[in-house]
Amino acid sequence: MPNSTLKLEQKLLTPKEVARWLDVSVDWVHNHATRKEPRLPVVRIGKLLRFRNEEVEAFIKGQSHRNGKIQSSNRSRTTEAAWEGVENY
Repeated sequence: MPNSTLKLEQKLLTPKEVARWLDVSVDWVHNHATRKEPRLPVVRIGKLLRFRNEEVEAFIKGQSHRNGKIQSSNRSRTTEAAWEGVENY
């Protein structure tokens, strides 16, 4: 595989990373990813659960809808800022 292709690929996130990002428990992430109709889109690698960054972001945006309107937030952060320090956990 060419190096340019590898650089374009994003790392899949672990349940622990997603839980930290959403500020929920790892059990909550597992529960919402393993339902018959999962709320969190998941990539299964054997028994492992992994998540795509863009799909978690879409989940968050989908949760921001209330009464057909998107709720605004002045506290939004960039993906990079949201992930600072996650690898330390």
